[in-house]
Amino acid sequence: MMYMTIFYFRTGVLLMKKTRRILAAVLCICMLFCGLSLQGFAAGRTNTDTMFRLYGDIDGNGKVEQSDYEKILAFATGAEAKPAVGTPEYYAADIMGDGITMEDARRCYRYVNGLDTADTYSPKDRDVQLFNDLVNVIKSDNFKANEFMAYYSYTYDHMEINNFEFGSLTGMLKDLWAEEEGDTETYSPFYKNRFVYTTETATEGRFNTNFPGVGRDVVSTLSADDVKNIRIEVGVPCTFSQDCAVPDSFVRGNTTYDLTAYKTKEATYTDCIKITVEIKDETYSKDVATLPEGKNSALYNFYGIDKKEEASYYPFETREGDDSLGFFMRIDLDDMRTSATAVYYFDCATLNPMAAGYYIEEDSTQKAALEVDVLGSPMKGSMEPRELLITRYNYWFGSFFG
Repeated sequence: MMYMTIFYFRTGVLLMKKTRRILAAVLCICMLFCGLSLQGFAAGRTNTDTMFRLYGDIDGNGKVEQSDYEKILAFATGAEAKPAVGTPEYYAADIMGDGITMEDARRCYRYVNGLDTADTYSPKDRDVQLFNDLVNVIKSDNFKANEFMAYYSYTYDHMEINNFEFGSLTGMLKDLWAEEEGDTETYSPFYKNRFVYTTETATEGRFNTNFPGVGRDVVSTLSADDVKNIRIEVGVPCTFSQDCAVPDSFVRGNTTYDLTAYKTKEATYTDCIKITVEIKDETYSKDVATLPEGKNSALYNFYGIDKKEEASYYPFETREGDDSLGFFMRIDLDDMRTSATAVYYFDCATLNPMAAGYYIEEDSTQKAALEVDVLGSPMKGSMEPRELLITRYNYWFGSFFG
């Protein structure tokens, strides 16, 4: 009977772990990118010089200086005629996005004199909308002709158990659990020549799947409230491999994938636009669970991962055995915490997307109640499993590396 008890306990542990693995597998989306030319990519914005003219940089020299402040002040006070709407000068002077006003001049003055940093200078909602515009166009039907892209994913999975109690069997069963504990590192294959289509167009029999934002026609639906920090840098070198911890090579199965050619090519690009987006940290119990109907979490708006749906799998129950020997386990979700960051690089000269990386961290704790019934004599126990899941998705667009 003792061996059967151990067998059922081990089965329950594996079922619990398998259930979480299945959920994690659903999150590990095989995402595809394509190379594309970003001409007229943002709704209502067709001038690429306008799009990336720094806020406040009236003369377009890549800097925000005293002379730029004086120009904005002149526009705002009427001392000089305001530039025409839609021109690079107008876009640069309209820092707040509501027409050229004294508030724009005040912001520029503070930035020029070191009173505001680059992170606080421009309105977050404008920067977030720019990010949405840039990445959402990748799912547009206009860019299917550029079909070349490469990507891989890396997953680090840490499993542990705390506060294990099962009476006289605690030591023995804890040793069994130790076989399932530990750290696992997994690489996907390195995929090339993949496609980015929406769900509706992924029926052509070709090897394709969804970009971030599962089942949606867009990648990102972020609002300023979802974002902890966003930074847009213009004229910087491409340091994607450093940002996203890209190895020189990795092994998957019997195949070694060499990434040195990608890293070498990257080093030749010294004039790039870099956008870094860090979404706010969320906890399921305090943040996501209390969201009103129709309101999504920041992680969903960022990447399409629905933590509310995942949490609906709890409580999870499994029952094995028969009247002579049975095993029962119930797992309740204690808490779930998430954080995520994305980095994109674009070529300044062409605005072609070059590379993108997503980093997502999920930390969940559970409370498990255990019961083994031997000939009508139940033995009860409990434990608190924890899983830390870190996933990196790295992509190279064909227009850059193709």
